[in-house]
Amino acid sequence: MAIEQALANVVLSSTQPALGAIRMAWWRDELERLDQHRPPPEPTLEAIARELLPRGITGRELAVLPDSMSTVFGEDPDSRALWAYGNAILAAGAKLLRINEGEIPGGLGMFYGLVAAARVGKPEPMFDSRFSIPEGPFPKRLRPLTALASLAWRDGLRICQDNPERPGTPGRAWTLLRHRLTGRL
Repeated sequence: MAIEQALANVVLSSTQPALGAIRMAWWRDELERLDQHRPPPEPTLEAIARELLPRGITGRELAVLPDSMSTVFGEDPDSRALWAYGNAILAAGAKLLRINEGEIPGGLGMFYGLVAAARVGKPEPMFDSRFSIPEGPFPKRLRPLTALASLAWRDGLRICQDNPERPGTPGRAWTLLRHRLTGRL
């Protein structure tokens, strides 16, 4: 999740779209380099090299994240790029949990990517509270991944109501606990 926060910080701190896109390109290039080179002295890249690469998640796979999120700097964000963003996050989680990527319910990747863009103030025009995704119940072995969708569902509804929520609130904790117990969004 540190890479997601780093990319969100790029979006939130970029005052000019062209500079934001350049910063995203730097992240993409550095993630791709991790497969062959030591990371530069940047904490998130060092953590990825230490924690994810040995578990089979490549820098090339993660390079999809900044490449896809850079679409938010355009006039009309590309929903396909945001879908790729969400799918890459869920695919990395599936590898960590030793879950076959094909077991991830369809639609969760796109939904997650759309909400990730909305979280940084770049809502995709097609995103609203009526977006259809499977609501479960999800099998217990998938719940660590589908919990991300559960939080995204809550965030999406609150963003649509112009009432975003900070991480660490009791409501978000309840959402995770309820999902863990019931498997439903």
